[in-house]
Amino acid sequence: MREPFAGITSAVLAVPWCCVLPAVLSTLALGSAAAARQVVVPLMPGLFVVSLAFLGYAHYLAWIRRAGHRTSRWVLGVNTVLVAGLWYPRVQAWAERWLS
Repeated sequence: MREPFAGITSAVLAVPWCCVLPAVLSTLALGSAAAARQVVVPLMPGLFVVSLAFLGYAHYLAWIRRAGHRTSRWVLGVNTVLVAGLWYPRVQAWAERWLS
């Protein structure tokens, strides 16, 4: 008689951990992402300048000072293209807003 009760109890206790908890955690993550967006969006021009400074310094080290290996220069080039691709829409929107 106790076995069905134990099965039902374990099922009731397992549901929050396998279904409800991930849903709650994903909701919190989405809420955190929205809150972080409110903080980061005003800082984006500064972050853009910082990323340009870091990329410029990396290119200086790789090409002028000849620090690193050929592979590191290749990885730096790929990362520069990726960063430029990610920043392009944002910079284009800023330029349209400032020039119009």
